[in-house]
Amino acid sequence: MSWQVVARQDGALAVEPRSTKLLLALPVVVLLGVAYFYPVFGADPITTARFAGYASGSLTTVVPLVGVLLGYNAVVSERESGSIRLTLSLPVSRWDVVAGTVASRVGLVGGTLLVGVAVAGGLVVYPYGELAVAGLVGFAAATVGFGALWTCLGIAASLSVATKRRALVLAFGLFVVLVVAWEGITGTVILALDSAGFLGSGTPAPLEFVVESDPSSLYERVVTGFVDPGASLDGPWYLGRWVSLLAFVGWLLVPLGVAARSVLPEGHRMSWRTIALADVRDAGRSRTVWLLSGLLSVLFVGYAVGHGWVGTGSFPAFVGGLAGIVGALLPVLALLLGYRSIHDARVDGSILLTLALPHSRRDLLVGTLVGRAVVLLVPTLVALALAGVVGAVQYGTESAVWYLWVLAAAALYGLAFLGVALGLSVTATTDRRVTYGAVGGYLLLVVFWQNLTAFTVSVLHRFDPSIATPDWSLFAQLLEPRESFRRLVAVGFDAGGAAKYLGSDAPLYVDWWAALLVLVVWFAVPVALGYHRFRDSDL
Repeated sequence: MSWQVVARQDGALAVEPRSTKLLLALPVVVLLGVAYFYPVFGADPITTARFAGYASGSLTTVVPLVGVLLGYNAVVSERESGSIRLTLSLPVSRWDVVAGTVASRVGLVGGTLLVGVAVAGGLVVYPYGELAVAGLVGFAAATVGFGALWTCLGIAASLSVATKRRALVLAFGLFVVLVVAWEGITGTVILALDSAGFLGSGTPAPLEFVVESDPSSLYERVVTGFVDPGASLDGPWYLGRWVSLLAFVGWLLVPLGVAARSVLPEGHRMSWRTIALADVRDAGRSRTVWLLSGLLSVLFVGYAVGHGWVGTGSFPAFVGGLAGIVGALLPVLALLLGYRSIHDARVDGSILLTLALPHSRRDLLVGTLVGRAVVLLVPTLVALALAGVVGAVQYGTESAVWYLWVLAAAALYGLAFLGVALGLSVTATTDRRVTYGAVGGYLLLVVFWQNLTAFTVSVLHRFDPSIATPDWSLFAQLLEPRESFRRLVAVGFDAGGAAKYLGSDAPLYVDWWAALLVLVVWFAVPVALGYHRFRDSDL
C-alpha cells in the first residue's frame, strides 16, 4: 500500500500548479482540433479506426513534450531539497517512491490522453463518421502507451541526476535528439557513411532498424499496423508491427529500469550484506567483543579443565555440564548483543541516515541480524570447540563425534534468543520498554518458565499430586528454549535433565525434531512480527 500512498500524494502535488493543467490540456486540444477537421478533410470512409492513422502524426511532438516536462522533476526535486529523507523515514521504501511516482505521473498523462481520445472519437462520429470500437480502443491504448513512454523517459532523467537543472537538460535533450533532430542526425550519419564508402549498394538492415526505431516512428508504425485499416506497413520484417511493438515496449521499460538502479538497492542480498559487514567491522573494533571472546574461552576451557573435580570424568558427563553453562549464559549474551541493536539507532536518529542510503528497512533488519549473529556465534563456537578439544583429551572420546551436533544446537539456541532480542529492538520505542523487555524475556524464558509450567499443571489438577503429569505438560516445558536445547543435546549425550523426553512412553511431539522446530520458531516469529511493525512504523 505504500506506493499507492506515494502515488496519491505525488499526483495531488503535481496537478496543483496551473502550469501542469495547461500542459496536460495541450495534447487534448490537439486531438480535438484534429478530430474536428478530420471528417472534412479526411478520406472516406470516416471512422474512428482510420482516424487513428490520421491523428497519430499530430501527436508525435506534443505528447513527448508533455511527458518529459511532467516527468523530469518527479523525484529530483525532493532529492535536491532533502525532503526525500523525510519521506524515507516513514514506512516507505525507495521502491515505493519510484513506483508511486511513476504511477502518478503516468496516470496523469495517460488519463488525460484517454479522455482526449474518447472525446475526439465522439467528434469523429458525430455527425459524419462511424464508430469502430476496436479501432478507437486500440488507438487509445497506443496513445496512452506513447505518453507513458515519454513520461518514463522524463522520470528516468529525474532519477539519474542530483539537481533539477541537470534533469531538465537531460530530459529536454532527449526530446530534442529523439523528436526534433532525429531525422537530421540519422540522415547525416547515413550520408557520412555513404561518402566514406561503408554502405555499398544500400543501407544495412541493422542501421535501417536503428534509424526507424525512435519512439515516434515506432508509435506511428504500431498505430498503422494494428489500428488503421486503411494503411499498411511496407518494408522488411524488422520494420513490421510486432517488432515495432516489441521495440516500443523496450523504450517504455528499459531506460526507466536502468535509471531506477541508480537509486534502488542493487538487490537485498548486496544491501543487507553491506550492513552486516559494517556491523561485524564495528564489532571487530570493540574492546567489549574481544573481552567477551576471551571470557568465553576462559570460562568454557576452564570448565573443561575443572570438570573432573565437580563431575563424572567422562566426555558425555562433561558435555552435560557444559550444556548447562551454555543454557544459562548464551541467552544473556544474545540479548545484550541484540536488544539495542536497532533501537539505539532509532532513538539517536542515525537510522534516518542509514535509510537515506540505498537500504530498505528489510535490509537494515536482515543485515543487523546477520552481523550480530556472526558477532555472537563466532567467539561462542570457537570457545566451545576449544573446550571440546580439552574435554576429549582429558575425558576420552566417547560419543565425541556428536559434539558437532552440540555446536549446531548451541548456535541455534543463541539465534533463538538473538531473534527475540532483535524483535524487541525494532518494536520497543523507549529505552525503558526495551530494557524491561530484555530483562523480562530472560527471566521468563530461562528462569521461571519451568516453574510457571509446573504451577499451571498444579492449579489445573487442584494441587492433587496423585494425578499423573499429562503429556501436554512435557510439550509446554519443551517450549522453553533452554529445555529444547537440552533435548537436542540429548540426541547424542545423556544430558540428565532431558531424560523425561527419552522414555518409551514419551509422546511423539517431544522428540528431537520438535525441539528443533521450537528453537526455529523462537528465532523466526519475533523477527517476523518485529519487522511487520517496523516496516509500517513512523521513525
